[in-house]
Amino acid sequence: MNERTATFSSSSIYKLVKSGRSKDQEFSAIGLSYIKEKSYEVRLGQSLGSEQSSKATSWGNVVEAYAYSKIPSYVLESTARIASDKRRKHPSLMWTGASDFESKTLVGDIKCPFTRKSFCEQVDIYAKVGAGNIEAFKLEKPEYYWQLVSNCILANKDFAMAVVYCPREDDVLEILSETNLQYDANDSEATNNAREKLKWLTLEETPYLKKECTYSDVNYVTFKVPQKDKDFLINRVTLAQIELEKLLKS
Repeated sequence: MNERTATFSSSSIYKLVKSGRSKDQEFSAIGLSYIKEKSYEVRLGQSLGSEQSSKATSWGNVVEAYAYSKIPSYVLESTARIASDKRRKHPSLMWTGASDFESKTLVGDIKCPFTRKSFCEQVDIYAKVGAGNIEAFKLEKPEYYWQLVSNCILANKDFAMAVVYCPREDDVLEILSETNLQYDANDSEATNNAREKLKWLTLEETPYLKKECTYSDVNYVTFKVPQKDKDFLINRVTLAQIELEKLLKS
């Protein structure tokens, strides 16, 4: 069974954050649906179905490693390393997650949006977080914020680094080059499938930045995750597991 199967994952953990509309509803409709899906997976012993990889997903899978190489070396700690192959598990809850990179003090997540609008929105949010407004991140991109909080908990780290990358035109040509998109036996099936999908992309279909663009291609912000948010999320996952166990007994 895949490690993500039948466990609450960092990438979808935001679904468990909101309560229902009435006082006696512990979870919103999307949260209850997510918990029910996990109960199905437990009973099946496998995922509900193979994940369909969209162009946006394929783009992110291929470009993330490229983006990591673009982060200035002085920003990353000497202990930083790619961590996507290491999925962490909570010691007592059905809860897993994987950071894109980690160091001794932080977890990092890289986003490579498939639209320039999403890129610009994330740059704006990072500026607010850098100015001390973490709540803006939580409100405007809850799925990304709670993913970082989740991975901090699972990796026992205090800090999170959010990175967003949009390549410039010359870099896109390199990313889409035949050499870069060749099959690599050392990579996962998902990554190789993503490369195959990108072979059909044209330059016009990619979210590249023009040379004269005033935006930096790689933008990042590091912040300390509030302990109250860690405690809150642990409580939400604990409650979700209680609901899951009820479903499995019914």
